[in-house]
Amino acid sequence: MDQELDNLSKKHRMWLFSMHFGKACGCHQKPERSPFFKGHQFFLCFRCSGIFISEIIIAPLFYLLNLHFGFYTLLFAIPLIIDGSIQHFFHIESTNTRRFITGCLGGYGIGIFVIHILMTIIKYII
Repeated sequence: MDQELDNLSKKHRMWLFSMHFGKACGCHQKPERSPFFKGHQFFLCFRCSGIFISEIIIAPLFYLLNLHFGFYTLLFAIPLIIDGSIQHFFHIESTNTRRFITGCLGGYGIGIFVIHILMTIIKYII
């Protein structure tokens, strides 16, 4: 196995690492629900990509710009829950665009919620 890894190019090893990272994050990584770049599957599906982008970039930026509503931003996760539930329980397929948008909304809501809790804890400690 180690010899097989040695024979892989650096780009391919990086791609394998990112795929393992995506799997560790809980993403199903189904090819039909994942974006592709230059023939390689992205390490996160469309929904997880939206969540990841919102939690890492959009939520902190909006928090710094004071564009949030504290705990009420959890309501932004409702479309994500509804879309995922309809897909899971009623076997009605969603589109990749809808998955990405609901992922972004849910990621923003969850991200702001986590930031709000962390800031509350920090203020309490200080």
